[in-house]
Amino acid sequence: GEAKDIIGFKNTPVAQAEKICLACHASGIGHNWKLGEHSRSGVTCIQCHKIHQSRTPIPVARGFIERPLTTALKPAGPPPRASLSKPDPVLCQECHKSVSARMMLPSRHPVREGKMNCGSCHNVHGSEVAGLNTSERPNDLCLGCHTSKQGPFVFDHKPVSESCSSCHTPHGSVNNNLLKQNEPFLCLQCHEAHFHIGRSGASTPVQLPTGGSSNPWGEAGWRRAFGTKCTQCHPSVHGSDLPGQSVAGRGKSLAR
Repeated sequence: GEAKDIIGFKNTPVAQAEKICLACHASGIGHNWKLGEHSRSGVTCIQCHKIHQSRTPIPVARGFIERPLTTALKPAGPPPRASLSKPDPVLCQECHKSVSARMMLPSRHPVREGKMNCGSCHNVHGSEVAGLNTSERPNDLCLGCHTSKQGPFVFDHKPVSESCSSCHTPHGSVNNNLLKQNEPFLCLQCHEAHFHIGRSGASTPVQLPTGGSSNPWGEAGWRRAFGTKCTQCHPSVHGSDLPGQSVAGRGKSLAR
């Protein structure tokens, strides 16, 4: 061929470079480049992929690269390969620095340990779902691993059916279990405080900011309420088959 026919991708406009790559790499249920945030942000294929050099193995925990969700959530034998310039998650972290920083926090998914990577949850080649997630419904992605939280339960915790992100932040947190806030403050965003101080004594009642049940124990009541974790009595926060009322002494506890 002629030298003029050789494509110099580094100097090729984004739209033209995309067209060249997608002429071959446009198939597969997980490849919807035009629908993705990377495409809309002007990211080109060669920013992540090498064109002529040897392929780089991608270690992924659940074997997800351009595969349907039902397949992605199962171990898939040898890791898939792609001509990435750097391995995932190192490559992703070069742009997504704030996410990379969160992965250094005490509570996080095991990305640094090599048990999963960005491709375990995100379809980098395009998705109709916000955040390039691999699942259309908010909780399906999380429940693919956290199956015990799915239920069904007799007594549901409504935020669980709505979205795991109501209480959890996925990339990292200073709080246990990837919680957005520590207990009891996370729970108090929706639930009124209990003031089971376990003693008698008169003090000026302090009304809750929400206008709910008053605190008959004043400052001592607030200290007790805010120094107690809700899960000490309500451990099954994702759902339970037991009622959320005290049945102490009968072999049961507060269940939800």
